[in-house]
Amino acid sequence: LQVLEILARGGEEHGRLTVVEGWTIFDISRAIAAVPSLKISEKEALTLLKDPALIKDIDPGAANLEGYLFPDTYFVQVDTTAPELVRSMVARFKNVWSKHLEKTARAASVPAHHVVTAASVIETEAKLAAERPLVASVIYNRLRKGIKLSMDSTVVYASKLAGKWKDDGKVYKSDLDLNSPYNTRKYRGLPPGPVGNPGLSSLKAALEPASTNYIYYVRDPDRNDGAHSFFANSSDFDKAVKKLRDWEERQRKAGLR
Repeated sequence: LQVLEILARGGEEHGRLTVVEGWTIFDISRAIAAVPSLKISEKEALTLLKDPALIKDIDPGAANLEGYLFPDTYFVQVDTTAPELVRSMVARFKNVWSKHLEKTARAASVPAHHVVTAASVIETEAKLAAERPLVASVIYNRLRKGIKLSMDSTVVYASKLAGKWKDDGKVYKSDLDLNSPYNTRKYRGLPPGPVGNPGLSSLKAALEPASTNYIYYVRDPDRNDGAHSFFANSSDFDKAVKKLRDWEERQRKAGLR
């Protein structure tokens, strides 16, 4: 993980740890363990991140700190401890929540757990900030219609929880078949908790989705920036999926995939 920059200042060692939008507690535990001055193993760091005590005031039902470790850059002094670093990540989330989100959430009577869970899915599904309100609209439209979300980001998280994720960027049938409440290809509704740590734009999108009738989206092969095309009906969606698969096959034959 290219997250740690050690700087020599006045004879002391300082660290800089950047939590990237969408990172999970597994990613963050590795990053924490990579900071020499913290003197903590990845397993020990993960144990810290699995303790929800720091967030119980905002999300009493939280199972761990997933979703509440705000993506940002954190400076580590030579005497900083791992628990202090984790507390600073949660404190940063609470600051962002109270400043930018809490008023809207209260007005809509939407609990933090719902907002953060939806935002975490939005974060991992939408690479472009402009698309996040659109992805949010797809999520809520599907929830209203009782349609499974069927989003790969949740399948990946389920696989990570089960210790089965191969980390090669591919979702396998064994992943799709996992009997996990996080597997939204198998179970309806949002996953039971966040599947990563969302940034501010995804949190805002979860509270203020675009007003659309979209039910589907698929990556646009005509663009190389991670953009998607959105659809309200399965016929147009199926055509777009075929277009993407044909493009992927051409890329494979050309040795580009």
